[in-house]
Amino acid sequence: MTTILVIMLIILLMAVAMWWVLDRKEAKELTESAAGQVFTTIENQPAFTNITGEPLDLSSNVGEILIVNIWASWSPDSATELPALSLLSQKYTDQGVRVVAMNRGEPAQTAERFLNRIGATEGVTLAFDPDDNFYDSVSGYAMPETLVYDQAGELLYHHRGVVSVELIEQNIKQILADKP
Repeated sequence: MTTILVIMLIILLMAVAMWWVLDRKEAKELTESAAGQVFTTIENQPAFTNITGEPLDLSSNVGEILIVNIWASWSPDSATELPALSLLSQKYTDQGVRVVAMNRGEPAQTAERFLNRIGATEGVTLAFDPDDNFYDSVSGYAMPETLVYDQAGELLYHHRGVVSVELIEQNIKQILADKP
């Protein structure tokens, strides 16, 4: 009886060790992915904040399909895109799709007034990038810009300028269809 318990304990310990190794490997792969590198904090300082100025760690969203829309209140196309992306987020939230609206360095009051005016906050994670690091990291040159990351954090699609919801939805459906 004791021998069986020892063998079972060894098997259990081996299973836990294997799980730990695989979990650490997956976490490392996510951190080294395109999204993981962009969304992690820089030198232990939060790269982004929420609308109230509190630190926002977007690396916790890696593992989900991320739609990142870079916007600014001075871009008329943002007023069209953000409400449409908000609806898209609500449609796919149960399937692990998150929309992140990344503001380009505007004061929170300006951005908040704009968002309230267009009604685009439902189902969207609002992120503020006061130093415009995200835009620079993706070599931005148009407004707005939309990026689609798969669950592994790999950038699958980068659209410069106005993007149709249908095009983003095609990307989401393709990623969900390819999901193992």
